[in-house]
Amino acid sequence: MNTLLLVFLVGGANILAYGFIYPKLVQGHVKRLIISDLVLSLVLLTCVGATYSGTDTRFDFGLFSLNWFFATLLISFVFELFLFPWYQKRFNIQLPK
Repeated sequence: MNTLLLVFLVGGANILAYGFIYPKLVQGHVKRLIISDLVLSLVLLTCVGATYSGTDTRFDFGLFSLNWFFATLLISFVFELFLFPWYQKRFNIQLPK
């Protein structure tokens, strides 16, 4: 149950950021996108840490379980793995070579 709640929290924050906040805030700049992603990750880690820090709560992913810190990073990475290419294509962001 905790894992599903964490997926909804982190996934919802990523979808909200990529769908509504980043188009207005980032405006196609790669550096702004990287900084905004770092800020989003810090906010998520702070929120989840405030709830689960100091507890032995484990988040089960089938084959393995993780603590709150690594579970938050993993879920955020997986969502960004799908959202970044969509965002890049939609707003024609060119990555530096």
